[in-house]
Amino acid sequence: MQPIIESFWREWLRSTSLSGYSQFLLDRMTLSAGTANDDMAPQLLAVGPQSFVATCFGANWAREATIRARTPDTRLEKLCARGYHVAIGGRPSLDVVKTITTDDDGQTMDLLYERLLVPIRTAGGHLVIGCVTAPLKPICWLPAPDAQDLSAGSSKDSRPREYDREP
Repeated sequence: MQPIIESFWREWLRSTSLSGYSQFLLDRMTLSAGTANDDMAPQLLAVGPQSFVATCFGANWAREATIRARTPDTRLEKLCARGYHVAIGGRPSLDVVKTITTDDDGQTMDLLYERLLVPIRTAGGHLVIGCVTAPLKPICWLPAPDAQDLSAGSSKDSRPREYDREP
């Protein structure tokens, strides 16, 4: 397990609300809320400026993400939806995601990352899904998308669905 993922897990275990998270993790996580309708991930509420997704899609996208509510890649949203369903159901979801995706500028990247999604309660009692991702390899920038097969992608659970103990 990547160190940032392990830190996120430990803070989730001891925290009862979003206010219990360190600024270090808040800057590196994303928050989503709602349901994962139509096999899509729920809408983004916040994107940490130092999160892996901000690194992938850029600082401008990260600042606008709450308005846009999703990443630039609908295929990626569908690929990642299953883990969100698990977290919305009240259980953490740890998986490894391998995909090829494209940012707003048309730049294509090959990604391999570990992702932990956890259900978190706000001070008002609302459920949000916290997500921290950690690259398992550096972002690999590829030639133009028309030269790539963008249909490839997988999200595979690397842990059992039940989390009675530390992953």
